[in-house]
Amino acid sequence: MRGRDGGSTGNAYVRRAAVGAGIVAGLALISLVVLFVMAHLPVFVITGINAAASEHVSEAQIAKLASVEEGTTLLNVDTSQITEKVSKNPWVKRVIIKREFPDTLGVSVEERSVAALVVIGGGTSVWALGDDGVWIEPVQLDTSSGGDVVQLALARAQEMGCLLIANVPATVNPAQGAPSTDDSILDVLTYQGQLPDSISTEAQVYYAASSGSISVVLKSGLEVSLGAANDVSAKVQALKEIMANYGDQLTYVNVRVPSKPTYRKVADGTTLSGAADTVAQITAKSTPATTSSSSDGSGEDGDDGSDGDSAGDSGQPRDAGADEG
Repeated sequence: MRGRDGGSTGNAYVRRAAVGAGIVAGLALISLVVLFVMAHLPVFVITGINAAASEHVSEAQIAKLASVEEGTTLLNVDTSQITEKVSKNPWVKRVIIKREFPDTLGVSVEERSVAALVVIGGGTSVWALGDDGVWIEPVQLDTSSGGDVVQLALARAQEMGCLLIANVPATVNPAQGAPSTDDSILDVLTYQGQLPDSISTEAQVYYAASSGSISVVLKSGLEVSLGAANDVSAKVQALKEIMANYGDQLTYVNVRVPSKPTYRKVADGTTLSGAADTVAQITAKSTPATTSSSSDGSGEDGDDGSDGDSAGDSGQPRDAGADEG
């Protein structure tokens, strides 16, 4: 008897489960039909785009890029397609889309900020590089006065509150909205991202003739030769130790080989000139000044056996300061 009752009870459970599943499937189907019908109701047809302008992207530009086909409703609009179209503007980093019922599509953007101005080759072109490593657009400088392009670009970068990257190989070929894939640029971004805030926030100019010859000039005028973007933590440690020992006496530090760092100090009674003057010295066409080795055993600048720092590559002087001793 218990077996028969158990069997009957089991069958009842199965029947109820089957009925429940059928009801759920039916409701799901009804929901889909309702959504399909609602998605095509004329009341939800998009009649306007509420575009929010940003600093470099106007309402008209956003609305034009985000244009939707006639008859599209708020419920069936392809937001990924809208995002893709609006993102064609190189200033656009992120697209925010909101459905404003019953018939308006809201579109706003988050802009890329300019992380650096990049002087390519001998100054044939200057480009704005976004904070995510994407090329934004070329930058026009007023060269009518005959000023040095690097100096003019530095002044513009200071106005914009961004870095300057100079001496970039002429083979670099930027395209608006495309990410930079050049090793020298990527190395600069790596350093800027991994250097401690005490150094990265003071960075003013990076020289990037190649991925193996990266150097940075700080706002104080101190130039640091970094080399390729490897052993960054060891290089940082060596740089910190030298800076802790000599502070604002330093004019040049070479940590390309962190186990054998070298440095140069300003002459007694003088002070560091600042980034602008240091950049002018680096980009000058005069013959490099002859310097003596340090008396404290640090070794003569450049004795690490590596080559290709910002001044050494171009045959231009790094700094007018004197070595200690």
